[in-house]
Amino acid sequence: RDLVMASGQIDKTYQTATVDYSHQLPAGNGYGYRVRADAADYRGIDAGIYAQNNLGGYLAEFSRRLGTTSWRLGETGSIVWFHAKLIPTRWLSDSFGVVDVPQSGIKVLANNQYIASTGRRGIVILPQLIPYSQNAVRIDDEGVPIDLQINLEEKQIVPMPRTGVYVKFSAAKVKGALLILTTEDGIPVPLGAEVRSATGQCGRSRPARRSFRPGDRVARTSTRDMERSSM
Repeated sequence: RDLVMASGQIDKTYQTATVDYSHQLPAGNGYGYRVRADAADYRGIDAGIYAQNNLGGYLAEFSRRLGTTSWRLGETGSIVWFHAKLIPTRWLSDSFGVVDVPQSGIKVLANNQYIASTGRRGIVILPQLIPYSQNAVRIDDEGVPIDLQINLEEKQIVPMPRTGVYVKFSAAKVKGALLILTTEDGIPVPLGAEVRSATGQCGRSRPARRSFRPGDRVARTSTRDMERSSM
């Protein structure tokens, strides 16, 4: 979210005008920045850029005012000891969650806000959870590999102040297949064509390429079936 503010002050001994512009940090990984410019008697400029990821938070600030220049660099973070593993993460000042998904690169959301993606060990830390309240934790199914069967059910957790809660999403590898429906001439079945199974059931085809998982039933089709349905 972007925010712009302007203010001014005039009296017998002091005059100033200030403009502030800021781009706020997101709840998840990302960056933000701010710029402040002052005119009149207190002329100067202040600027800063801020970023955060799974490992911590970072800042760089610059200021020039009344002929004096200063700058500052900073980094904040925490380390969580969990199941005999050291996990670096952002600064933890209150309740947090430890989400375990046996797959890297899975997006995790807390209270409908994207926070971070699982690392190479399938673990991600959710900072700044609300204590004594229900916090909704779920994973985004977009980007989940087709050969991974994962529990997408949203979980509600109620952490105590300054404590962590373990959240486990079960997952298992499955074998799938990518099928392309074609006619006897090797031409892909057109979108919307009627197909008839060997048992006589009739339906319209979906796009030529479709992913199948265990439990899906694939009907056989042929050019003759399609022609018979269109008559």
